[in-house]
Amino acid sequence: MFVRKKNVKGHTYYYLVQCHRQEGVPRQKVVKYLGSEEPTPKKVKKIEKQLKSNAKK
Repeated sequence: MFVRKKNVKGHTYYYLVQCHRQEGVPRQKVVKYLGSEEPTPKKVKKIEKQLKSNAKK
């Protein structure tokens, strides 16, 4: 997973994105919207951990 920075009409937004293959073609899926403030690496790791624990349930 990685953080994508996106500019829309002069505003910056951050998303957590996951790469996967669909029918042999690489695709990227937005997993979570992170807001308009740049997330710290610690915050990103915490969110990834939460998502992985939720996926196991």
